[in-house]
Amino acid sequence: RLEESNALLCHAYAEHASTLVGGTSMGPLALFRTRRAFETDASGCLLVEGHVGSVTNVVYDADIKLVVSSSADASLRIWDVEPQAGAKMCIQTLRGHKGTVLGCMTHYGSMILSYSIDGSVMVWAVDPASRPFKYPVFVLSQRIQVTSSPKRSIPLPWVTAIDFAATRASVSGTLIVAHTDGAIDTYRAVRKRGSRAAALKVPYFEHDASWPFLHKQGAYVIKWVARDNIVFTLSFENVVKMIDISTGQVIVSQDHPHEKPFTSCAYNSSTEELYLIDESETVFVWFLNTRRALASFAFTHGPLTSISLTDAGHVRLTSPESAELWHVEHFERLVEHRGHTAPIGAMGGIVRTSSEGAAASGVGAKSESVDAADGLMQLLVTAGQDDLLIFWDVIDMHHHSQFKERTSEVTALAYDPSSDMLVTGHENGDMALWNIE
Repeated sequence: RLEESNALLCHAYAEHASTLVGGTSMGPLALFRTRRAFETDASGCLLVEGHVGSVTNVVYDADIKLVVSSSADASLRIWDVEPQAGAKMCIQTLRGHKGTVLGCMTHYGSMILSYSIDGSVMVWAVDPASRPFKYPVFVLSQRIQVTSSPKRSIPLPWVTAIDFAATRASVSGTLIVAHTDGAIDTYRAVRKRGSRAAALKVPYFEHDASWPFLHKQGAYVIKWVARDNIVFTLSFENVVKMIDISTGQVIVSQDHPHEKPFTSCAYNSSTEELYLIDESETVFVWFLNTRRALASFAFTHGPLTSISLTDAGHVRLTSPESAELWHVEHFERLVEHRGHTAPIGAMGGIVRTSSEGAAASGVGAKSESVDAADGLMQLLVTAGQDDLLIFWDVIDMHHHSQFKERTSEVTALAYDPSSDMLVTGHENGDMALWNIE
């Protein structure tokens, strides 16, 4: 935890040093060791001086084992958070922006991309002459200056968010840039002979497309899922949007349920879950296959400022006063199985054995796979408003059998193991017995 006058605004985890690196509102980096003992102050973290303005972002690059930070002092700094004895942690300062650097990102240790309120995106590349040395030295490769849409009156929009994705070896890729006039621009990464980028062996970015009016006030967070070619944006009008970046089409637009701003997001590509946090101490989890919220959780240590995911799927959260690591349990992966053409009104479970009779499983009980040699049959029964009774094999969820109810809709059902009969209750007050042999 930090003292009250200082606040954690962002974080990254330096895996090789087992250190959580936090950017603070007063400028120093806050280092929280998770493994090794070291000298700390009374608050339990080491404060490292460097920036003279609020730290807006910190990122960790595993390829070069360095941390990059951006700041309101118009600079970026590169850090070794586990230096040799007596060595300084800050190994290089990058200057060139003319205003607050709002954020930065790295690409496999070969590039740093930064963006600022001066309307520029800067691409920094490793100087080939520095490769024999312990630390890479980054130099400016390209400056991209965004312009406002002709239909907007903003003379020089701020760049508010960027994202870039490409494979390690490939030059191809797309840089996505959001700015304050509500538009999103895309830039194609290419090889350009004779350019400084070519000499530095990094991509050169050419403007590809502009998608105006996606937001009224601009987006401050972009999360690109390159595999699906979709982009998530958090905007100043308290809306999260999912956009097809190839067409600029908005696929999903979701307002905050309490009209509060989302502050950050993280995406788990293996589970297709989007994590959102807001200023009201809440974490939202969205499942993209169904485009619905799975859950929301209250965080009790103050407003949330940043969120990230570990390779193991753990969630890191920071508030102005603290940083925490949360474990996420997935009981079952959600998979849709279709059979009914109308809403399901009742369901129940059946466990039947050919040698020992039958026994019922409670509604909603979890079925477990059993060796087929035991003669055990496990079924899930569903009754829908389409007047169908469908029996599902719970092992692979294929249709075992189905029946058509022709008198009245089934509103309740139960299995009687002693008679091996299914009992159904109907909307008209009737009850029926079904022989499921």
